[in-house]
Amino acid sequence: MKLVNFGLAVPNPPTGDASARYGAPVSISDFEQVLHAWLDDIRQNAPSQWSPDSDLFANVLRQIAAAAPRTARPDLYIDGDSLPSSRVVLSVLGLDRAANAAATGMPVPVPALASDLAQACAAPTPVPETWLLLDADLPRGTDLAIGPYNLRVLDKDQIAAVHPLPSLLALSDRTVMDPTELQRSAFLQLPRPGAKLDRGSLRVSLDTRPALTHAKVLAALMLWRSEPLHVDAIFSVERGRHVRAHLFQRDYPTEPIPDHEGNELGEAHVRGRYTVGPAELFNFERFTDCVWHMIDRVDPDAGHTQQSLKGRARRFREAVEHLILASARTYGTDYVDPQEANELLLHYVIALEAILKGGAKLPTMGIKQNAAMLWLDDDRRSAAFETFGGSYKLRSGYAHGDAAEDLDDDAVDRARCLLIDTLLRWLVTSDALGKDIAHRLQDALINDGVRHSLVERPLRGFFAATPPAAPPGDA
Repeated sequence: MKLVNFGLAVPNPPTGDASARYGAPVSISDFEQVLHAWLDDIRQNAPSQWSPDSDLFANVLRQIAAAAPRTARPDLYIDGDSLPSSRVVLSVLGLDRAANAAATGMPVPVPALASDLAQACAAPTPVPETWLLLDADLPRGTDLAIGPYNLRVLDKDQIAAVHPLPSLLALSDRTVMDPTELQRSAFLQLPRPGAKLDRGSLRVSLDTRPALTHAKVLAALMLWRSEPLHVDAIFSVERGRHVRAHLFQRDYPTEPIPDHEGNELGEAHVRGRYTVGPAELFNFERFTDCVWHMIDRVDPDAGHTQQSLKGRARRFREAVEHLILASARTYGTDYVDPQEANELLLHYVIALEAILKGGAKLPTMGIKQNAAMLWLDDDRRSAAFETFGGSYKLRSGYAHGDAAEDLDDDAVDRARCLLIDTLLRWLVTSDALGKDIAHRLQDALINDGVRHSLVERPLRGFFAATPPAAPPGDA
């Protein structure tokens, strides 16, 4: 297993001549001088009069050009301009926050800003990344790889270091990816080499379900334990250059932080019931790594939509997407809105049908039998058979327009837990059973040799070597 460390430690503020540190013949004092002149001019005029076309701001651009020429940082320039793009410098790097603060009379920490700007200019062109904010409660310092993703728990300084001009973070009432609110939160980080960097123009993704793009890695995490895992926000990150939240997944839940007298000190990201304790971290890493590789064998086409996949890969992706969508509407351990209970049950049963029926034309009895065959003792086979049968009956009534029954949390939760357990067992046996899993499970009903070699042996071996958070009783 590969451990990845991006080295997000916050560097010490540079002093004196920046040439040795940044390889550019521009000192911090040069930046400080032009920034002071520009911001003082804005402060002395009416707020509505500051403009990026001023000569004083052009001096700021010239200093940036000296520290970050086009040959070193082409991402700061547009077309054939000799100076960096004012749009990129203001709205991407975020220097407009300093201008807006000065225009309203707020103090701007110019020395720290000059240091930040020098660091931003000297940094290499970043690789675009997608960061998923999870509500998982993981140990401090978690840093591990799951396929092409990195799962990390970051502290306040590490998050602040991602922003291009950290000294300006305090000037905004609500900062995108706020370091104070999100400290000790878990992020899934996906590098996207070759993706276009933000140039300050309006770019809006109309994908209303962006988490589904990351179905494979979320499945590897969700199969670890039955408590729901949520994607609370998704960010486009260009380290040291720009951070932007996804239009349809940006508002993560927070709660007040009280001091010892009950006074509110600020807000903190709310973590959920999906937990990994320090003593579990080693097993968690082994489990997610193993499950990722099983998923990758079934569904190797990362990033493809469900509609473009075929056969077993499409059925797996359909099941996982239904699990993600339904889990997003499950709160705490098992609470669901009573008005949405039937819809969530529908998600879980459709997902179970996708993997247990597959491409076979099986009757409902055959699907229930396949659910039972993935368990290793008679009691649990009977329970899986009955749970799926009851869930399927409720789903059929709702789907066919019968009066919706008032479902309790337990009915929906049983279906969710059955899906999580069944999906993991389906993955474990998929190598042995092959692409025609539905028919092979039917064969296992009447052939002890098939059941032992293709179902029981793989399951017992997997659960012995890499058990989930709650090892199953039948293994």
